[in-house]
This record gives sequence, structure tokens and C-alpha cells, in this order.
Amino acid sequence: MDLRVIKTRDSLNKALVELLRDKPLTKITVTELCRMAQINRSTYYLHYRDPYDQYDKLEQTLYQEFADTIDGFIEAHSHWFTDLISASRDAQTRLLEELFSYIKKNALIYGSILPMHQGNELLDKLYKAGHDRFFQTIIPEVSPEEIERLEYFFAFVASGSMGVLRQWVERGMVESPKEMSHMVIRLVHDGPRFIGG
Repeated sequence: MDLRVIKTRDSLNKALVELLRDKPLTKITVTELCRMAQINRSTYYLHYRDPYDQYDKLEQTLYQEFADTIDGFIEAHSHWFTDLISASRDAQTRLLEELFSYIKKNALIYGSILPMHQGNELLDKLYKAGHDRFFQTIIPEVSPEEIERLEYFFAFVASGSMGVLRQWVERGMVESPKEMSHMVIRLVHDGPRFIGG
């Protein structure tokens, strides 16, 4: 992709994210976006139809980057599933740390989107990205009975992790990705005992 196109879209997305901090998507205009990004309207329309189209494309990009992060982890750690089902906290912690690091790297975007109503839709898409990759990888390795139990396991861990993620983002991402990954693992393995430290 042309570097100018990348820079223009980056400027427009920064403007969109900045505006989302103060108002809902329904109140954002092309004029505001162009003014903040310092581009003209005709350039805007070369890239997007309207702010909704722009938001949808930004969300697609976030989904793809999140999915790529998971794919990269799976490729780099060939025994990740064996480690996971053997209750190896190391494999679980490494994956979560990579995902929390990805979110922190994009703190401005996630910090603006997750508190909004659309944040639920984005979390649903990220959940689906994790689910699809998890099950595409493990289906050849497990029985149909195990798949059913793993569906429940995934729903439990992923839903809880998404709740923790939202809380972390809304609190300003004070803790490091490493601290957050350890916290989630302790919550999963230790449950209420985690509260006592």
C-alpha cells in the first residue's frame, strides 16, 4: 500500500479515535474528521463513505491484528495446546501476555472504543477470533466429547478474560501486560483464593 495512503488513513483514524473519546459515533461528522486530520473532504471520500464506514474498517483492522497475534503465537509455540491441557501456566501466561501487550500497544484506540456501546461488538469479534483459531488448531487432536468440554472451557476463560480486559482498559491500563496475564491465570486456577493474595 502507498505510504501516503497509510499516513492519510492513520491520521483519519487518530482523529476518529480522539473524537470517540468525547462523543458517540452518531455525532461525528466528516467535516470534524477532516479538520482534525488536516485533509480535505475529497481526500476523505477516496478512503471512506462516511464515519460509519471508517469505523467498520478500523474495527476490521483491529480484528485482523488480534487474530494475527494469536496466529503468531500458535506458529511460534508448536506444543501450546499440549501445554495448555496439561495445565502448564507458562503456556497460558505467554499467550495472555502477548494479547495484553497487543492491547496496550493500541491503548489509545482500545481506550476509546471499549467504553462505548460499540465496544461490546468489538469484544464479540475478538472473542470469535480467539475461538476460531483455538478450535481450528485443536480439532484434529481431540475427540468429539473433549470438544464439547473445551467449548465450555473456552467460554469460561475467554469471557472472564474479556471482562478483565475491559476493566483494565477502563482503569487506564495501570498494570503491565505481564501482571495482567498472571492475574487472569491466578483467577482461572485459584478462583476465590486469588482475592486473599
